[in-house]
Amino acid sequence: MSADQFAAIQHEIRGCTRCVEAGLIPDAHPILFGSPHARMLILGQAPGPTAAERPLPYSGASGKTLQSWLARAGFDNGALHDPKRFYLTSTTKCFPGRSATGKGDRAPSRIEIDFCREHLDVELSWVQPELILPLGKLAIGTMLSSTRRSPLASIVGEIYPAEYAAAGEARVLPLPHPSGVSRWHNAPANQERLALALTKLAALRQAHGW
Repeated sequence: MSADQFAAIQHEIRGCTRCVEAGLIPDAHPILFGSPHARMLILGQAPGPTAAERPLPYSGASGKTLQSWLARAGFDNGALHDPKRFYLTSTTKCFPGRSATGKGDRAPSRIEIDFCREHLDVELSWVQPELILPLGKLAIGTMLSSTRRSPLASIVGEIYPAEYAAAGEARVLPLPHPSGVSRWHNAPANQERLALALTKLAALRQAHGW
């Protein structure tokens, strides 16, 4: 695949307005980042509220946390936004809005996820990542449907074969969401699970030259 072909695919995704036309969100600002040559893919839930102003995934507080996790796994500073290493996308490509409770962002609805599924399928099929890092329960459940009813603490720290058809033979290493509003990180046992996941990520990086 040529760079021009992939750029055309990304341009088409960035122009999507399906959720606006369905009355689900007021504005469409789809964001994604990376090249078809990335060997790893990070899958989030959805972009944050700054997506319209900063159309680069993980350019805010969550990105700093995520970069710090990668550093713990031995990746150099700036690796998160190195297009040859990580492809950055999410189950839905637009900010879904704030939660009705006022705490954090609203989780995308099933309709929004279904609207974006075609985009995710195309991204996965063209990039064909060797490793997928899904962040949080929604993204993890997308790649690993068998874990949807399992507690996050039993999933983080394990490596699985992808269960999502378009992911091919990629392996999946689930991580918690790096959002600052998540209380999951407060429990020492959960911190140990995260440390285990990052240790396994470090071993994979060394073994495969990532």
